[in-house]
Formats: sequence, structure tokens, C-alpha cells
Amino acid sequence: MKKRRWIFRALGVFLAIVAVMVATLIVLNSAAAESLPFSLGLRSKLTADYSQDGSQGVLGVFRLSIIGDALRDLGLTPKEADEQAAGIKIALDNPVPTATALNFEGDDPYTPTPTLTPTPTNTPTNTPTSTPTNTPLPTKTPLPTSTKKPTKPPATPCDSTAPVIADPGTLIPTIGHLGTSICSVDVEVLNAYITDIAPSSGIKNVRIKYKVYDEGGILYNSYIYSSPLTMCPSGGFTPSGGFDACYDGPSPKFTLSITPGFSATINSGSDLFEIHVWLIVEDNKGLTDTHFYGFYTADHTCDG
Repeated sequence: MKKRRWIFRALGVFLAIVAVMVATLIVLNSAAAESLPFSLGLRSKLTADYSQDGSQGVLGVFRLSIIGDALRDLGLTPKEADEQAAGIKIALDNPVPTATALNFEGDDPYTPTPTLTPTPTNTPTNTPTSTPTNTPLPTKTPLPTSTKKPTKPPATPCDSTAPVIADPGTLIPTIGHLGTSICSVDVEVLNAYITDIAPSSGIKNVRIKYKVYDEGGILYNSYIYSSPLTMCPSGGFTPSGGFDACYDGPSPKFTLSITPGFSATINSGSDLFEIHVWLIVEDNKGLTDTHFYGFYTADHTCDG
């Protein structure tokens, strides 16, 4: 009798566990379906069939009161069955505890602590870069260089006025008789002052010139010219386009001579020779001005 009661109790406990698992699945399925944020029909529309090959019919509704019935069938008193059924209901309403893993040595359960495994860093592999081949560009043919046309100089105002010997300066030595049997003289001019009104082309040269005559006015030679006189440092063009300058020279002094072989047959007896002396200025247009200083005299014996 006692052995049979033990079998009934074990069978009842087994049925109770099966009933609890089925109830838990139903409750969790309903709760999960209702807690979804979108209304999808996740529950099956089919009726549950727990029979083998469907030969025992369909289980329509499962009530939790079956737990109490199963416990009473196991021989528990109604009070004991109701208390255990109530405990099962309370357990179904509480959250399911998290299962803790067991090791295979039979030790107490432990909670594994995750160990962070360093992630291997990928070492970048240098990909060989293809070196582009420089393709020579076609050589440009240089264009012919355009030759600039020469720029015409600005038109120079026409210089139509001759320069002026404003002051002939001083002829040294002073005009007079050279002396007995003296046939030549070295001369120079100091502080000759030349002007040329605007527009001036500039002064080409300032020189001394001379000719030899006898007292009767007979010409013995053509003009003989000195080298140019030297312009003073302060002279030159004026802001208005004119020209003002003083001149000295020449250096060395200019030699006046009556020895180039004048004919004594022309000179009458004891007539003196006359050496006529001028200062002449010429501008770059060829316009001139002259000043006559006078003449030196020399004995007729100077005829060579």
C-alpha cells in the first residue's frame, strides 16, 4: 500500500511539473505578443493538439485549476492541494531567475567574468603605387618674335635763329704791333659769352680764325681756324630750351703766323703785314655769328 502511494506521488509531481511548464509557455507567449510595439499576429491561429499523432483529440482550454486537481489525485488533502496550487500560481507570476552556469567538476555555481580580449590591430600593407610614366609633351614651335618698329623721336622744334656772341671776352695778347722781326703770336680768348634763344639746337663749336693782309688790303691766305674753345662748367641749355654758356681757350694757345711763304713782290716796299683775328660760333644747324677783334701788325721782313 505504501509503495503504491509513493508511485502516485511521483506521478503527480511529474504531471504538476508538466502543467507548470505548459502554463509558463502559454503565459510567456501571450505576454511577448502583447508587449510588441507593433500589432503583428504572432500567436498561432491553430488549436493546440497535444495527443500522439492527433488520435486523442484536441485540448481546447487549459485551466490552472488542473494543478489542484492533480495534487488531490496524488493523495493530498484539499487544503494541502490548494496551498501548493497557490504557491505555484505565485511562482508563475514572479520573474524567472537567471540560470547560473555549473562547471563539470561539481563545484558551486559561479558567474563567469568576461575577459576582454584585445582586438588585433590590422597592420596596413603598403600597396605598391605604380609610377606614372612621363610622356614627353610635343615641343612648342616658338612663334616669330615681332620686331618693334622704331619709335620716331619727337619732333624737334625748328632752330631758325643764329646764336649770338653776347660778349667776345678778352683776346690775349692785346691787339697791336708784334715787334721787330716778330712774325707769329700765340693767342687765347677768356670769358667769351654765347647765347642762343629757344628753341636752340645747341652749340657745335666756338673757335678763333684769322687771315693775313698787307696794308693795302691784299689777301695773302684763306681763313685758318683754331681748335674749339672749352665751355665753362656752368653753361648749357636753359629750362626754356635756349642756350647760355661762356668759353675759354683754346688750350694750348692758337699760333697766328705770317711765315707760310707770302710773296714779297706783292707787299709794297715797307708795308706791314696785318693778321686779322675773329671769334666765330656755330650751332648744330650750321647757323653762325662772328666778332672781329682787330689785327696784329708785323714787319714786312716777316715775308718768308
